[in-house]
Amino acid sequence: MKLKSRKIINALGILSAVGVAVVIVIMAIASSYSVIADDDFDYAMQTGRNTGFWQYIAASFKYMQMVYFNWQGTFFSEFLNALLNPVNVGGFPEMRVLMTLNCILAFSAIIFLVWVLTERAGKERWGERLIICGLVVFVVSQYDVFPEIFFWYTGAVVLAVPLSLGCIAMGLLILAKRRDSLGMAIASWVLGFLAAGGTLAVSGTLCYAALIVIFYYYLVDKRFDKRSIIAFCFYFAASLINTVAPGNYVRKDAEGGAAISLGIGLKNTWTLFRGEIDYMLHAYNFAAILVAFVACGVVLAAAGHDRGGIGTGDSEGSSGLAKVFGNSRAAWYATGIPGLLLPFICAFPVVLGYGVPWIPDRCRYVFYVALALGFGNFCLILGHILGSFLGEKRNICAAVLLAVSVIILATSSFEIRSYRTVRVIKGLYDHVYQDNLKNTKETFEYLKAHKGEAVEVDVPLTSEEIEYAYTFYLTDDPTDRINRSVRWAFELESVRNVRGE
Repeated sequence: MKLKSRKIINALGILSAVGVAVVIVIMAIASSYSVIADDDFDYAMQTGRNTGFWQYIAASFKYMQMVYFNWQGTFFSEFLNALLNPVNVGGFPEMRVLMTLNCILAFSAIIFLVWVLTERAGKERWGERLIICGLVVFVVSQYDVFPEIFFWYTGAVVLAVPLSLGCIAMGLLILAKRRDSLGMAIASWVLGFLAAGGTLAVSGTLCYAALIVIFYYYLVDKRFDKRSIIAFCFYFAASLINTVAPGNYVRKDAEGGAAISLGIGLKNTWTLFRGEIDYMLHAYNFAAILVAFVACGVVLAAAGHDRGGIGTGDSEGSSGLAKVFGNSRAAWYATGIPGLLLPFICAFPVVLGYGVPWIPDRCRYVFYVALALGFGNFCLILGHILGSFLGEKRNICAAVLLAVSVIILATSSFEIRSYRTVRVIKGLYDHVYQDNLKNTKETFEYLKAHKGEAVEVDVPLTSEEIEYAYTFYLTDDPTDRINRSVRWAFELESVRNVRGE
């Protein structure tokens, strides 16, 4: 019976891995058709033209300083943004490479972190670990495409890359403890510092995750882990540099924002947090995914009484829950509730800054990753506790939970044809993304051919004309910020969009 169950789980794991691979390949292909648009031109104009390698390094650093003191504190993101900007560097060939790599890096970093977090389940439990990876990727990829992450250069370098580095940093931090590796710890400190130099949505999430790790290791070892504390100090230092940037306050004053209120910020964040979860449960099939996480936890309970979570093993001096479960498992269980707040912490600095109960698409991506990890971990814990008490009946329980998950999937109004990967496949099949890139290239060639002239073009008026992708767009006002930056890029006298007419 156990052998048969193992074969079924491994088969589901392989199926999950194939599904994840398909998602990554499809999204990478679609991302490769991304076009240069929007702030890509504005930031390139503020950096200046590429006149040589070292000169452009200096120009990128100068641009970062300007943004830090006049707009926002995301020092690492803005330096990277200027340094790799396809308007100034490599055009569409570079854009294709960057956006493809961004997509692969984004999913690979998430999978790496999940794989590290589930390592203590044991090598023989690779089937369950693959299923867990699949569930996390499903949440991140099927409820939204996040065009500002996967189809927009600026969104990719400002949000996606820092989050990817943050996931890798956390994975390395945990591996550094397990392998007793100073090299991995240093790599974690450096990558985490850079990640926290991106948006505050990433830096806040990273700092909070580091605190959870510190708390966990304290419960396991009955002493603080120095490397984890140093990691938090690195992450927090970058976050502090980010937060105190004069540009944050200059920007808020320029946009006529109200004074920052902690109470209103907490209220708005709770509204967003509750609303997103409620929407995912009712509009999507998130409930089925949560049940599947619980089923995985039930099965993982058979991995052994001394394994659990991100720990290194039990130590002496157990008390309380540790007497029943062992230090590692008790510590893992104790991190479950604070882990639920991971997406809340992610959204809070953004909501606090904007002063409204919503966050942009690019920040929602970070929110969804945090939600999948925090809620997925909590459901695994619930299943693990349940499976620990069920003994030999745990397989029956897991089968029932899996059946419930399938029933929810089958009866959900969120059908397979609504899955975002399916929608993207349809877009690729209909040549929507390919034609968008082709048309944009033709527009750029037209603009290049009319250097020095006042040009009128017929292009989209917003970036949202194509489903789940970004388009090159202009306004009908030649003095608009985007129009002026496009004028600079192609050395035109002026450029205006006539589509509205």
